[in-house]
Amino acid sequence: SRTPPGRIVSSVAPQLMRFNASVTDRNGRAIGGMRESDFTVWENGIERRVTNVAPANEPFNLVLLLDVSGSVEERMDFIRKAARDFLRTTSPQDRISIISFRDDIQVISDFSTDRAMLSRKLDEIDAGGGTALYDALGYVLSEPLRKLRGERTAIVVMSDGDDNKSFLPFPAILEALLESGALVYPLYVPSGLIPEASVPKPEITIDPLRTRYLTLTTRAEEEGRKLAAASGGIYYPIRRLDDLQKAYDDVVAQLRSAYTITYASNSASASPRVRVRTNRDGASIRLSPEVE
Repeated sequence: SRTPPGRIVSSVAPQLMRFNASVTDRNGRAIGGMRESDFTVWENGIERRVTNVAPANEPFNLVLLLDVSGSVEERMDFIRKAARDFLRTTSPQDRISIISFRDDIQVISDFSTDRAMLSRKLDEIDAGGGTALYDALGYVLSEPLRKLRGERTAIVVMSDGDDNKSFLPFPAILEALLESGALVYPLYVPSGLIPEASVPKPEITIDPLRTRYLTLTTRAEEEGRKLAAASGGIYYPIRRLDDLQKAYDDVVAQLRSAYTITYASNSASASPRVRVRTNRDGASIRLSPEVE
């Protein structure tokens, strides 16, 4: 059954509901190994029995969505290296699909755990063209991820966030995202940051306007934050190249902190009000999508 926009819980069986939650400690670090007894759930103000908590080390279905619009070869070298670094950071059991986009979409690989094959496939990307970011996100939500409803799914987007070619409007993507239950992690890299990495001696070729290009546009920032917030993911603005690996490490840690919690429901409503608490000292819980 399709989940209406903004719904936190979905029905998995008669009288059973489930939702996704991330649990972090006071320092924002993921807490692993939590069990049914660690959570208390209220539905419409009444406490309900937690029947199952999916362990955090369950494999994830991850889509790596790569923006290759307007790319020249030196930029493609960077994108391929960045993608391979991400492959190395994920857990070996995670199933990864690689999709690149410009003004069209190229499925580089379906979901696979074969890291060597995924790495090889990155050489097949065609670059250039405009940026249809939201069309690409719409495709991922409607095609590869629709078949995986109910499974743990996430989309890592590497882009400068500046959509200039999509037919699908941004609000439609937010709505589709809420329905899908997928986590989105936008890793937004200012377009001027990438070629700079391949300049042999940056101090010789300093461009007086360079700093202007090292920040993202206001719209990209705003929409990147909204994508992450709507899905329960995290937005990562990449200011320096070494921020990328830190973001990868953090994405993987955040994925491991997510739990699927199932509880015994007594609500006739398809979208009851749900509150959840953990008895772990100092822990905070974030439901996905965000609770208003």
